[in-house]
Amino acid sequence: MKIKLYKQCFFILVFFCLFSNITANSSNNIKSYSKENISNYFSGLLSSRNNDIRESREFFVKIKELSKIHFPFVKEYLSILVQEQEIEKATDFLRNIDNQSNNFSEANIILGANYLAKKKYDLATENLNLVNQDSQSSNFDKLIANILINYSKVFDKKEIEDKKLFQDIPENYENFTIIQEAFINCYLNKNVDESFLKLLNSTEIDYTRYIFFYVNYLFSKKRNNEAVDIIKKYTDILDSNILLDQTKFWIKDKKYSEITKIFDCKNPEHLLSEFFYVIANLYSGEQLYNKSNFYLNLSIYFNPKFQINQALLAENYLQMEEYKKSKKIYELFNKKNTIFYWHSVKKISLINSDLENETKALSFLINNFNNIKDPNLKIIYDVANLYRGFGKFKESIDYYTKVINILDNKHPSYADILYRRGASYERIKMWENSDKDLLESLKINPDDPHVLNYLAYSWLERNYKIDEAMDMLLLAHNKRPNDPYITDSVGWAYYLQGDYVKAKKFIRQAIKLLPSDPIINDHYADILWKLNKPLQANYFWKYVLNLEDIKPETKKKIKNKLIFGV
Repeated sequence: MKIKLYKQCFFILVFFCLFSNITANSSNNIKSYSKENISNYFSGLLSSRNNDIRESREFFVKIKELSKIHFPFVKEYLSILVQEQEIEKATDFLRNIDNQSNNFSEANIILGANYLAKKKYDLATENLNLVNQDSQSSNFDKLIANILINYSKVFDKKEIEDKKLFQDIPENYENFTIIQEAFINCYLNKNVDESFLKLLNSTEIDYTRYIFFYVNYLFSKKRNNEAVDIIKKYTDILDSNILLDQTKFWIKDKKYSEITKIFDCKNPEHLLSEFFYVIANLYSGEQLYNKSNFYLNLSIYFNPKFQINQALLAENYLQMEEYKKSKKIYELFNKKNTIFYWHSVKKISLINSDLENETKALSFLINNFNNIKDPNLKIIYDVANLYRGFGKFKESIDYYTKVINILDNKHPSYADILYRRGASYERIKMWENSDKDLLESLKINPDDPHVLNYLAYSWLERNYKIDEAMDMLLLAHNKRPNDPYITDSVGWAYYLQGDYVKAKKFIRQAIKLLPSDPIINDHYADILWKLNKPLQANYFWKYVLNLEDIKPETKKKIKNKLIFGV
């Protein structure tokens, strides 16, 4: 809260410094900087900082004359219009102010892209070149501008005149080049198969998303059997993204038109939409969510039919803890598209868990799951994981069993699902079943450190096969020396063997790796107590009581330890 207040005071200070530099004989400036306008400006600015975009816009609309003399207002107001997906109003606003006020990267990129969509290629190139000429533009802004300039050349001439179309693109952004070449070739209908297969067969970067666009192209050319074969070859029954999972549903129901109507590589606006999505995804990966949302809203504007792109916008808001905004977007997904809808249900359930309570969240999730007529294996697996996440271990076991009964035991995820079911059995103290699953998982992947750790820790807790458990833990630790949970398990094994000095060494290392974990800190306090350091032990127990993630049963045990010790 203090940091936010400091930032707000800083904005006010900057604003009044700018105000003090206005010439005394400028009557227009004096009028623009009236008491009422200043009040509206800072009310709008503070609303924007608090992500209340609608309220911020209401204040800014009242003082649009500031755009003539106050450059920061232009950037702020533009950002608000884009976040409200008012792209046409944003471009009109930029065109109606002088060139000095609208000459910055975001403004020129929006104007350039908008001119591209309207087939005004000279104006598009003119605006985009301004990005390259601006000393304030980042290298990445220039990359965006240069790729859009290349698109302008292709859209204008309907051919690639320059064989080295992407020669100005830096080598570290080579993946952009490969993606854009594929889309441009699709637009021109030249070497399309070769371009997309180059993406799909890449071993260096994951281009899974582009399976959809290749399949989309094949269906548009009535090459249906080839499209189905590509989906089978390049996707997995459990491990694929929601766009591809939904595509499988459409194919299963023979709704091929659903695939072709949401994207057309012959449509320049659709290509612009996908390009801006790539930019937005990159910024999201770097946790620059406001930047990501700026380009996502451009993506949505250029192709509103490609609804799944809105899921990234909702996810960004979720990461920004703007839960109501995130939920509002997820609620736009309807039951017509099973996978998109199921994805939104999962996310809304998690949001409800934070905003309301876990019982209501789980009830919402299961009611919606029961309404799905023909859930695929991936959805059933999701339900198993969600039940486990909500602590409903008996129910999770039922659904993991359904998956195991259907899945080929040679599938790469088979051992992991056995591990998950085994862990669920362990949580309800069905140890015989738990051991069976975990040992079966280790038969498939003998050196899996997480399974070794879980099984060994379970045995330690039961005082069962201590020596064998110790061997498994040391093997797991060798595989993952910086895993705090495995390091803690090794320390706890030494504790149970009465070697408190070695135990302290490992668990102190685990605390360094994960300082706010209640269990690890509780273990460390137990060791300190055994080493006759009660004051230090009490300090750590009291610290654990103040942690957010502590469970009620752990809190009760620690309160007893503060009175009676270990």
